[in-house]
Amino acid sequence: MSRNTCFIVAILLLLPLVWSGCAQKTPEELHATATEAHEAGEIDKAVKNYQKLVEKYPDSELTLKARFMSSYLSSDTTEKDVSAADLAYQEHFFNEAQQLQIDGKFEEAVTYYQKFLAEYPENEKYAYKAQFMIGFIYNESLKDTAMARQAFKKVLADYPENDLSDDARWMIENLDKGPEDIITGEDRE
Repeated sequence: MSRNTCFIVAILLLLPLVWSGCAQKTPEELHATATEAHEAGEIDKAVKNYQKLVEKYPDSELTLKARFMSSYLSSDTTEKDVSAADLAYQEHFFNEAQQLQIDGKFEEAVTYYQKFLAEYPENEKYAYKAQFMIGFIYNESLKDTAMARQAFKKVLADYPENDLSDDARWMIENLDKGPEDIITGEDRE
């Protein structure tokens, strides 16, 4: 083979390697890389990968968590371990759902609470509250008593011992009543 032919063959063989190195990582891959770096104590690398995820995939399901983790790990907080960061994120996630509710974005708030429950059903501080708030929004804001009843029953089934159990029972008993039906005879006088 001539020298030019060898050069062209070499370039053709190397191109796939170069292209594969330039391939853009998916949000899941960036998140996994960031999490692995965080677990290994490589905070700067974790932050960079979380920031890449936010910049390249602003509409990804993982963007909220990546944005939070990037900010959390970049802050002056002394707790950089994964479990502390994850608990802080869970609180942030729950608060995002509450903010949507406050802003009157009720369907979006329900979706956030549902996502929270899908990811963190065992969260002792917020899971039962998220489930209760789903019922509350369906009843008070979306006027869907069937979905509200289902959500309140789920509070009692999944989280029977919590400070909102009595409220969930009361809501179930009174979903189909109007305000005038709820007031007892003593209260009317």
